[in-house]
Parts: sequence; structure tokens; C-alpha cells
Amino acid sequence: MANKKRIRLMTRLAIMESHRKKELEKAREYYRSEYIGILMMKNALRLTLAFGLGFLLWACCNMDSIMKKLNTLDVRGMTAGICAAYLLCMTVGLVITYIIAGKRYFQGQKELQQYHIMLERLEPEEKQD
Repeated sequence: MANKKRIRLMTRLAIMESHRKKELEKAREYYRSEYIGILMMKNALRLTLAFGLGFLLWACCNMDSIMKKLNTLDVRGMTAGICAAYLLCMTVGLVITYIIAGKRYFQGQKELQQYHIMLERLEPEEKQD
């Protein structure tokens, strides 16, 4: 007959697997640098798209000032300003992504260790049966 502790442990393992399956798989499959690098690449693309859309909206709203700058041939200054804003957005966004991805990776590693500890607790009981 199965005792209550074993049933509770199996239930906790099943809950952990069902709720945290993706995090456990990522923590198991990837090295830290790969995990963070993949997320940073994805977010760099998202930030680029978001900046592009934001720039288009800004350009539509400020078409008069853009045309004045183009008429005065201040294209370099305008381009430098746009590039500086893009680099600032990318830097801030990627730093935030690095911090969050690092925390998620270490949390996933911690949960994976807890999962393995719980499995080890369950295995000796199975060998005794």
C-alpha cells in the first residue's frame, strides 16, 4: 500500500512538471550563455520593430519639422539623432533583457535541482517495494 508521503511527493512532482515544464526543459537543455543569447536576439528583433513603428508614428505626427530639417539640409544631424535614439533604446532594452533572462535561468536551474531532489527522494522508496 502506498503511503501518504509518497503520494504527496508524486503529486508535487506531477504539478511541477505540468506547470513548469517549459522552464525545466530550457534549464536542462541550454547553457546560461545560450539561453540569454537566444532571448537577447529575439528581443533585439522585437525592439527594432517597435522602434521602427514608433519612428514611423513620430514621423507622421512631426512631418512639418522633418521637412524643415530636410530643406535646411540637416540630414546628418537628423540621422545622428535617430541613430542615437535607436542605440539608446537597444542598450536599455537589452540590458533589461539580460537581467531578466539571467534571473529566469537561475530560477529554472533552482527548480530543476528541486525537481531532481524530489525524484531522488522518490526512487529509494520505489526500490524498497
